[in-house]
Amino acid sequence: MSASAPLLTFFSPHHAQHNPPHEFMHGRLVPFFEMPARVEALRQGLAAAGLLRLVEPELRVRPADLAQVHDPAMLTYFEQLSAGVVVEVQKFFAAYHLQHEVDENVYFYESMFPRRTYGAAAPSRYFIYDSVSPIGRHSWTAILHSANLAHAGALALLAGEPRAYALCRPPGHHAGRDFAGGYCYVNNAAVAAAALRSLGRVAVIDVDYHHGNGTQDIFWHTPEVMLLSLHGDPAFEYPHYAGAASETGAGNILNLPLPAGTDE
Repeated sequence: MSASAPLLTFFSPHHAQHNPPHEFMHGRLVPFFEMPARVEALRQGLAAAGLLRLVEPELRVRPADLAQVHDPAMLTYFEQLSAGVVVEVQKFFAAYHLQHEVDENVYFYESMFPRRTYGAAAPSRYFIYDSVSPIGRHSWTAILHSANLAHAGALALLAGEPRAYALCRPPGHHAGRDFAGGYCYVNNAAVAAAALRSLGRVAVIDVDYHHGNGTQDIFWHTPEVMLLSLHGDPAFEYPHYAGAASETGAGNILNLPLPAGTDE
């Protein structure tokens, strides 16, 4: 196949249903950086280059497909929180008699970051580890369809397609087996890799500026899946705690942290 041949591109308009209005940065509310315009820019770029062969796949990804790479309890939490987010946020505002100010477009921003508390009862779980991964009433729909695009791309390869491109949003590489953050909820690349395991060994090449800590967490003990990550050195870049060259998992992880100022 020619490198300039149209690229089978999986797309879903549901990504736009996840559209938080803002995030909090160093004492200021700023526009949410992970915005729908990102997908539209990629789609328009492919079209302008004559590479776009757009497909909107039906929703075929199953809970069992997602559970191969994520704790089912986390997936259930996201789905239920998305469905009941208005009531959930109203509970917080009620303490200040402000529940009437909560409208249907509200987003739940996690404010308790430890993933477990301990006591006599079963531990409570906190799956979201930062404040830039809120959940709105349509977020689960967007999350599910994003994972479905990655899964559809993998199925296309299994069916003999030489290459496929999935316009996944929300993104996924900061989502681990039982944690989410960095704008990521379900690890789309991991869903695709799991689907492709039937072919044999799989490689995930991550060239995002930030380290794919979630993908590393998922495949840390999985030698059949290699992760190669090129990223800004965690000594000065998010997520800070992961991405060092010394982190090798089961011998399947190659982290290449790059110094500040590295060009293309």
